[in-house]
Amino acid sequence: MKLRPYIAIATIIASLLYLIFFYLAFNLDLNELLLVIGQLDLRYLMLSMLLRLSSLFLHTITWYLLLRIACREVPLGKVITIVLIAVAIEFLIPIGGAAEAIKVLLITQLTSTPSSIALAALLMHRQLIISTTLITTLIAIYWTDIPWSASITIILPILGLFALNTVVLLTPSHPKFETLVDRLVRRFNTSLAGFSNQYKDSLRSIVDLSKPELYMALMAVVLEKISNSLYGVCLGASLSIHIDILRSLLAFDSIYAVIWLLPLITPGNLGIFEAIQILLLKILGITSKSATLLALTNRVVMVVAEYPLLPPLSAYLGIHLKQLASNVSKFLRNNKSKYRNS
Repeated sequence: MKLRPYIAIATIIASLLYLIFFYLAFNLDLNELLLVIGQLDLRYLMLSMLLRLSSLFLHTITWYLLLRIACREVPLGKVITIVLIAVAIEFLIPIGGAAEAIKVLLITQLTSTPSSIALAALLMHRQLIISTTLITTLIAIYWTDIPWSASITIILPILGLFALNTVVLLTPSHPKFETLVDRLVRRFNTSLAGFSNQYKDSLRSIVDLSKPELYMALMAVVLEKISNSLYGVCLGASLSIHIDILRSLLAFDSIYAVIWLLPLITPGNLGIFEAIQILLLKILGITSKSATLLALTNRVVMVVAEYPLLPPLSAYLGIHLKQLASNVSKFLRNNKSKYRNS
């Protein structure tokens, strides 16, 4: 697929405005910034990129393992491709939940996975992530010397997200949910009749404690968090900024729980993620200048490691990204509208 020129132009303009904003907001010295760039340790920078991709792979493996509990025929290659596309396309669709919607849509359209299994595995995946995040964050806070006010600020969004994910995990099993969503998906020439019962069966099969895949999925989540923590440590090392693994866990992993609860969304959380990460790093004892450099470099690594994968992967699956983005945006807007009116 060929990306239209206006998308490239908009990306360049947005990137320039992004850099100008942080230059003015945090009073960066341009000469000093250029000096830091010139002194980057490329070995640690490359290791950071590998760890970033490792986190994405582990994130994918978790969902794949949960899918396999209820659907043994799901192909690993397509699951990996679908997740990477969903993550990258978040930069193009400034709507919360877009990546999750894309995962479910693509896995049901491109494989034989039933929608009930795809959704149950996805929501269970989210619950595993936030449950593990809660535990690892409490451990990191206990062993890290940060103010209790800051600790509460970090913990409360995680608790809120845990409660929200629990409600969302159980909601599809309710008959009223089936009626609501069935109205929405009819415009896509499909039906969800009997979906609530199918979802209950799928969720029961996935939460079967006798299945080894469930424990393997939990281990993959733990490894993903370790990878995220090491990523922050290596990123800091590439800039000659010391950040220990526990502070890195809070600033490069636990931070997502705060981001996910924000009502304001930008493409790829551009600007929002960096602002919150800078504030969190400062609370953790990192200087303002070092925190800003870490946040900016983090964004660069994310863009370089993730977004170039989008065009070749979409071409591999034969997906037209513009049409996909349009369908997902329309689906989510209608879902939100219908839900408010119900």
